[in-house]
Amino acid sequence: MEFVQHHFRMAQKNIDITVFDSLYNRFEGITWYLQKILNILFAMTPKGEVCGGEMIEQAVDFILDSYSFTYSELLYQLPEKQKELMIAICKEGKATALTSGKFIQKYSLPSSSSVQSALRGLLEKDFITKEGNFYMVYDRFFSLWLRRNFYRKGPCQNGVLTQPFSVYMIQRLFFVFTPVNIVHVAAGCQFFVESEATFQVLWRVSLDTHCQVFFQ
Repeated sequence: MEFVQHHFRMAQKNIDITVFDSLYNRFEGITWYLQKILNILFAMTPKGEVCGGEMIEQAVDFILDSYSFTYSELLYQLPEKQKELMIAICKEGKATALTSGKFIQKYSLPSSSSVQSALRGLLEKDFITKEGNFYMVYDRFFSLWLRRNFYRKGPCQNGVLTQPFSVYMIQRLFFVFTPVNIVHVAAGCQFFVESEATFQVLWRVSLDTHCQVFFQ
C-alpha cells in the first residue's frame, strides 16, 4: 500500500487506504488484478484529488468493457455443455461437488458423466481452476463479465417475471421463437421482456451467437 500511495503522491494525487483494502479482499491479493485496476484508478484520478471507493466499480466496468469482445469470442467457441458448466460455476463463485445430484439439478445440467467431461475440457483450456475442493472461473474479470452480461437473478412466479427485464441487443438480426410468441430482435433494438420463457430463450441465444444481449 505504501508503494501505491507513493506513486499517487508523486503525481500530486492521493488514494484512500480503504480502496486498496477493498481491492485486496475482493481479488484475494492477486497482484495482476490489483495492478490492472490501480492503473485505471490512477488514470481516472485528477491531479490534486483523492481516489475513493466510489471509483472502483467505474474502473472495473472500464476493464470489463475493454475485454468484452474477447470474452464474447471465447464463450462462443466453447461447446454447449462446457458453457453451461462454466456459467453454473460462475454463479456459485466457488463450486464444489459438481457431479452431485444437487448441483446438477440446481443448474439443470446433463448427467454426471457429461459434467465430468465438460469439466475436463474447461480445466485443460484453463477456463476453470481448482483450489482445494473448490472450482472457480480462472480469470476473475471473465467471471465478473459473465455475471454482468449473462446472469441476472430474476424471481419468477407462474412463468412471469416479477419485474420486466429491459433487453438491448446489438450486432445481430434474428428471430426468437417461444411456445407463446415470436420476438423479432433487430440490431440496436431495446424492448421489455415479461415472459420467463422469452427471457430464457434470449439468454440461451446470447450464449450461442456472436451477439450480445444485455439484461438490465
